[in-house]
Amino acid sequence: MVSLAPALLFVVQSTAPPPPLPWHEQRPVAHVATIARFAFDGSADGFVAVHACVVAADSEGLQVCANGDDPYLHSPLLDTRGPDSSAPVDAKRGEPLELELRARASRGAHLRVYWTTRESPQWSEQQSCDGELIGDGSWHSTRTPLPIVGTLLQLRLDPFDGAGTLTLDSLLVHRTRRCPVRIESVESSSGGGDLAGYTQLRVRNDGSEPADVRCNGELHRLAAGASTILVQPHPAGASGRLLPLDLTVDGFPPFIGTLCPLDATPTPRASALASGRWCLEVDPSGNAARLFCGAGEEREVIAWIAPLLAAIDPVGGGLVALPNLRVVRRDDHRLQVRGDGATLDLEWRDDELVASVRAERSVEGPVVRTSGAPTRALFCGLEFLEARERSSSSLDLEGAARLRYAPDPALVTWPLMAAELPRATLAFTWDRRDLCPCFAQPDGYNGEVGTRMSVRGVGNYTVRLRLSSGEEDGGGRLDAAIANAVRARGLPGSRPQRSREAQWRLCEAALDGPLAGPGGFGHCAEPSWPRHLYASFLATRWRMDGTLPDRATLAGAPLADGGSHLQDDAAWLLCERAEEWLARRRDEAASLRASQGTDGLWRESGPFARGHFEATALGLGARNAAQLLEHARVTGNAESRRAGLRAAFALEHFAVPRGAQTWELPLHAPDLLAAAHAVRACLLGAELLRRDSAADDPDGDRADLLLASARRHALFGLPFVYLWGERVPTGDAATAGAPPIDDYATIAAYAATNWSAPVWIGLPVQWCGIVYADAIARLPDEGGRRDAIDWQRIARGILATGEAMQHVDGPLIGCLPDAFRLADQVRLPASINPCALVNLRLQLEKAPHQLFAVRVAEHVVTAPWPLQVEADGGVRLMAPPTTRCEVVIDGTRCVTAIGSGMIELP
Repeated sequence: MVSLAPALLFVVQSTAPPPPLPWHEQRPVAHVATIARFAFDGSADGFVAVHACVVAADSEGLQVCANGDDPYLHSPLLDTRGPDSSAPVDAKRGEPLELELRARASRGAHLRVYWTTRESPQWSEQQSCDGELIGDGSWHSTRTPLPIVGTLLQLRLDPFDGAGTLTLDSLLVHRTRRCPVRIESVESSSGGGDLAGYTQLRVRNDGSEPADVRCNGELHRLAAGASTILVQPHPAGASGRLLPLDLTVDGFPPFIGTLCPLDATPTPRASALASGRWCLEVDPSGNAARLFCGAGEEREVIAWIAPLLAAIDPVGGGLVALPNLRVVRRDDHRLQVRGDGATLDLEWRDDELVASVRAERSVEGPVVRTSGAPTRALFCGLEFLEARERSSSSLDLEGAARLRYAPDPALVTWPLMAAELPRATLAFTWDRRDLCPCFAQPDGYNGEVGTRMSVRGVGNYTVRLRLSSGEEDGGGRLDAAIANAVRARGLPGSRPQRSREAQWRLCEAALDGPLAGPGGFGHCAEPSWPRHLYASFLATRWRMDGTLPDRATLAGAPLADGGSHLQDDAAWLLCERAEEWLARRRDEAASLRASQGTDGLWRESGPFARGHFEATALGLGARNAAQLLEHARVTGNAESRRAGLRAAFALEHFAVPRGAQTWELPLHAPDLLAAAHAVRACLLGAELLRRDSAADDPDGDRADLLLASARRHALFGLPFVYLWGERVPTGDAATAGAPPIDDYATIAAYAATNWSAPVWIGLPVQWCGIVYADAIARLPDEGGRRDAIDWQRIARGILATGEAMQHVDGPLIGCLPDAFRLADQVRLPASINPCALVNLRLQLEKAPHQLFAVRVAEHVVTAPWPLQVEADGGVRLMAPPTTRCEVVIDGTRCVTAIGSGMIELP
């Protein structure tokens, strides 16, 4: 990715408020002083429009009318050394600032707040953070922490990008103080033992002075730097009941939360629903249920569902019990939990527990809580976790954007949360895009090591909990859960945006127009990108219209590698530069082999290795493995073949796709390109094992292992792809009559550049999807299996969405935007060449799109045209009669071929 534009996310308006943060994330904030106050009472109070907007004050407040790209306004200069403060604001001293807005927005927006300080008076992305605007046309108050170090000088507000109206009723800047006391852990027990019927709250005072803490009405003096255990009792029979957290530190707002204790002892008169190896026991109170796997002595609780259904406090977002909750038996396979204003029907359908909710008020449920820590967990679009990892961590992104416990539903690529346990995998899906999903790993809401998954909403909705057992052949794995969920949902439709001829004209317009310049072409259209004679660009143009620059133009002109995200080396041989090409590829492969570890992998030593639990990752290993194996494919190089195969098999070490974009993203970041490179590496390895020699794989077992790995890595890429189904047009898209771009848009990574901005969650980067589509389109057909994934359809969908994102006119005609904002269908810079789109379309059409390589006896022959092996073992170049090009034999010998002649082998 190369865009420096901040992410602006489209809003799917949720029907329920999000929950408060988990206890371990809470630090209540008290206002020490208000250091700036703007009431906009008939005046703009010094605020001025700077770009693409106008401001005017009236009786309702400050009216901000955005009328162009990237509108923003500035505050007047601020003085944070007011009468109540004599020291500079320093976030490191625990007194950060907070921006409080009361505003009304005409449409959903993702507010970006910038600031300058006396110490750093220049505007920059490093001095900015995300805020919130709720675009439903009503007044809302929001608070945004400002992580400012230094003395605040001025604010800048970026409310929209494009048309929109914002009304500011008031803007305040508060000096705040964080509560020095934090909750370290929560342990609930209502079973047997000395702690029966109590919750233990371990709290710590990180401050330099004693703090007065109140728990359950009792006052405790907590010394500076000290920890203590506070006890909150449960009433009898509290299992699954919602009990408010009772903890306050004097001088600060209370901690917000709900205790939902569980009882591990058998429940008398529990209602049981069974299906095969699965059994659900529902407490007669309707508060909770236990989910069992197995029977007899091997029966084990794998999850709790507690609460089964709860109401939502409309003010704080916390959970409250539904009045008159009770269980109503339907039959042997169905139960109903009923309370005032809401019902929940539970039914087994083979290995799937179906929960149907009908709610007249905002509710949360069912809430699934795994009984132990998962080996992996997934939240499509936001989290891809391994064992012992925490959701919403700062290892991939920092600041407010890291908090993904209850995200904007628009950030969810498709409705799947899943947890892989040693004995079973639980896959949680839902049917409405406006529901607010909630995900925590570990479960910080209940002080447990397991994963918590639920949704919030109002009206009618259905949740499905699909269970697969580790006793099955791979059935308990996370990749199987992804595949099952995709097959159950089905894939959205797609169609090409334009005919092949029209698409070629659009791409040619880009090559001839915004990308062209002295010396060749730019990877991107912007003038800051240098122009080179990229071999991939020449090959793309040749694939489209059969033309190459004349020999006089090429004479002495240096060809360049790169340029396209899908490389096509045909031009080197067409331009008779094969010797130069071989030398480059030979040096690249030698360098990779020299830096390869004894385990077949490579290590990252740059700044983006920070925080990851090892110095390597799937993306790093797979990218290099694919490059070595491609070198072996086209040259027959035995050293590259051995090194590449060793790396391809070593990829089994990795359980999550990460770390393919360490030029700007953390090695730890879950990453679509990592999945793409892994698919390509495994497929190349399988191809070489079958093509080159049966001696080291006589039964084809090693090739089959690599094919299975390729399919697994392909599944790991699906959570990065939007697969909801067609979205209803809104805003400008609706009036224009064009379907909005949404399905098959691809998220590059669950991370942010330099851990801060841009945040790539919810912001498609389609060129990464094009690389992934190129890889999955090469997967072999699965023999007509009914449960097979239609990889070709997914690749076609990604291509169609990429072509729809291209600029169709104007100065950037034909270019693919680096990022695409779904909210308002805005294309963001930089403006990338369309060569990869051409290459992918050719592959999907089964047309020539890369170098051809065949093995004949001990020789490997490579050419830019198809090669035909004759019955007598000779090789014929399948080119038009007058065509001239070079053919490479064994990666060492270059011969000139003309037309469809036979190639003389040594």
